[in-house]
Amino acid sequence: MIRRAILLAAGVGALAPAPASSQVAPPAPPAPASTQLPAWVAALGYREAELIEVRTGPLGMPLVQVEVASTPRWLLFDTGDMVGVSLTTGELASQELPVDSTWRRLDSDGRVLGEFRRLRSPSVRAFGRELGPLPVYEMDELVVPGLIGPDLLPGSRFTLDYRAGVLAVTDTPLDVPPQGFDVLRLVRSRRHPRLILAYCRIGNREVLTEFDTGKSRTVIAPDLARELGLVADERGVRIDSLGVGSATFAIPSAKLVPLADIDRSLPAPIELSVGSDVMSELLITVDYATGRMLIADTRRPYSPPGPAAFR
Repeated sequence: MIRRAILLAAGVGALAPAPASSQVAPPAPPAPASTQLPAWVAALGYREAELIEVRTGPLGMPLVQVEVASTPRWLLFDTGDMVGVSLTTGELASQELPVDSTWRRLDSDGRVLGEFRRLRSPSVRAFGRELGPLPVYEMDELVVPGLIGPDLLPGSRFTLDYRAGVLAVTDTPLDVPPQGFDVLRLVRSRRHPRLILAYCRIGNREVLTEFDTGKSRTVIAPDLARELGLVADERGVRIDSLGVGSATFAIPSAKLVPLADIDRSLPAPIELSVGSDVMSELLITVDYATGRMLIADTRRPYSPPGPAAFR
């Protein structure tokens, strides 16, 4: 599990530092994605030009290619990161970027974890587009060179498929979801508009859940674990039945982490955060424009629906 934090500037989850060392070993090169287009691309109305390659990084988390000041890197596509682009101190040492301010990183319970530099890059290219000059936030050493969050996605709808190695992004609305998907209502955060929140179930208990690709495994709030009588060991607690739409998962060891400080203005507290352990088994479409999330269980092959499904 990689411990997460909240960034004061934008309330974002962040990866924990790697062990302290003057020489941080670079991560192994990510595995290349498949070249075959998955069936959902046409069913969800994406064009080939809207597809972005995703590679599997450390701990099974998704990486996308990002160029900061013309230097390409595979950064973690972190849906819990509401800041934008972050690079580790070691990565920033190889680039001479001007510093314009500092910022504080907070834990999910509000504790200050450190103060870091905010720098400025003359250019950032990501998601197949030139995004222009942008701030770059310094992070302590991670198992990846840095992070990029969904605030920089150029469209209002995206689909992430870990198994196929594809991220699709578009502004085209999806008026009627095709058959074969569960539809969940997004719970919107005014503090972080692109935070991905929806209700899941632990047994029969509805739980407001964050969907966070930057977590390597699922996290549960300690108060909820006590309420449900989940027994903790040195690694966390077991969740026998986690329901995400019609898909059900057994979580052998969910980490105990307070989550309330992500956004205290929500109608209910965030009590669960599913990470790449669960999200890698799902085909997830987030449609910010309509406030919906579409879910399909990739443990079962997806079959495109017939024409009647598109009425």
